[in-house]
Amino acid sequence: MTRPLSILDLAFFVLETPERPMNVGPLIVLNPPPRRSARPFADVLYERMMRRPAGAPFNLKLAPRSLTSLPELVADPAFAVEHHVHRVTLPKPGTTQMLFARVCELHPRLLDRTRPLWEFYLIDGLEGGRVALYAKVHHGIVDGVGFVKIIAQWLTDSPTDRVGRAMWEGVEGAAGTHHPSSGADAGRLLTAGVKSARTVLSLGRMLWKQGITTLGASPGAPLPFVTTPDVLRAAPSPRRSLAHCTLSLDRVKALGRTREATINDMLLTVLDMALTRYLEDRGLAPAEPLVADMPVALGGGGSGGNRIALVQIPLGAPGLDPIARLDAIKTRTRAVKSELHGGAQDAAMLHSVIAHALPSLWEVIGLQRPPLLANLVVSNPLGFNEKRYLMGGEIEFALPVSAIAPGQVLNITATNYLDRYQVTFLAVAEAVPDIDRLARCTEEAFAELAARLSGDAGKRRSRGRSKSKRSEEPTA
Repeated sequence: MTRPLSILDLAFFVLETPERPMNVGPLIVLNPPPRRSARPFADVLYERMMRRPAGAPFNLKLAPRSLTSLPELVADPAFAVEHHVHRVTLPKPGTTQMLFARVCELHPRLLDRTRPLWEFYLIDGLEGGRVALYAKVHHGIVDGVGFVKIIAQWLTDSPTDRVGRAMWEGVEGAAGTHHPSSGADAGRLLTAGVKSARTVLSLGRMLWKQGITTLGASPGAPLPFVTTPDVLRAAPSPRRSLAHCTLSLDRVKALGRTREATINDMLLTVLDMALTRYLEDRGLAPAEPLVADMPVALGGGGSGGNRIALVQIPLGAPGLDPIARLDAIKTRTRAVKSELHGGAQDAAMLHSVIAHALPSLWEVIGLQRPPLLANLVVSNPLGFNEKRYLMGGEIEFALPVSAIAPGQVLNITATNYLDRYQVTFLAVAEAVPDIDRLARCTEEAFAELAARLSGDAGKRRSRGRSKSKRSEEPTA
């Protein structure tokens, strides 16, 4: 059983350093079910999970490269689940902040590339008898959509289901079967060469369009590194800070509909407002629009590998009021997504690799104050609309813990659970030490945007009623 790696998969391996680990994974907190045994819930859950088999991509390891074959993942004949699964007990009082601090210690540690690229931690000792499940998986073997699918197959919607399933059982279709031969590999390399030539031509057209946008002639994505304001930077470091806040998903959707804006448009607007306020409080107000590095799914994802483009989207100009900021961001995101179709998708993936390789190179050579690709990374994978359980324990919250790309210091990922829109902030600690303050700024920004949109909608309804009333008046 093998699975080829895409160019973006490979990039996550090439760009990884001890200061920039490419680990991603979930942090899930469970409320145990009513006691049915004298034994602690964490002990029973651990024992049942350890008896579960491993599936792709969790039983695959990185194959050595050769001159005649492309890099790929292969089955590990020496796989043993006990090499990957660990128990951790927090000291009292076991607060959520203590949990976040422990995750920030575990998350940056590099994974062993001689084994399947993942680790799993069952963490007990939390207040109220809660149990945390934290995993880290190398981003080169799974994307955000794939992880959502993995978790969907791991957790259940039944509170009475007492099966102790494990995350490492994998996801259907996460690996294909490949019987290597020199002829087959040569054919793959030839096909890849022809496809690459077409991709390069498409990349040239993409860069031309971005140049036009940079000059202000179109609303799409500009050339990378050119327009990003010089705020939020720090030397490479493995130290991390973690926080989260929760917004009402129903309210986000309803308010977005008043301006024909998507959930993602609303998220970008709220984060733009929050980060601008956070920087202003520190005397670092940006003179130009902040730039978000945003993953866009290209289709074909969810099978374990990465099928995304990372595009740079300028946000609202300084001084815009919340509604004008939302409208500007909505126009920009629609223009960018309309460009990602057909052959442009492979070009966008190649563009993503090149754009993110340059900051990595600058960090290696120690270039002082290089241009910034973006000020923050924002992603918005899907979540769950129904309650989820594991062995009868109800999920309290489920947060994504992501990677921080070279040249960047802040990653923000939003997922939904029930009506809760969970926004997770992960940063280089030296750049954003007071990350809880940024989470609070986000709650305040959403409240401000909601008030403005509600007032604007009320004014439009009032004008509509007045116009309707005038139309009913008799004419002379």
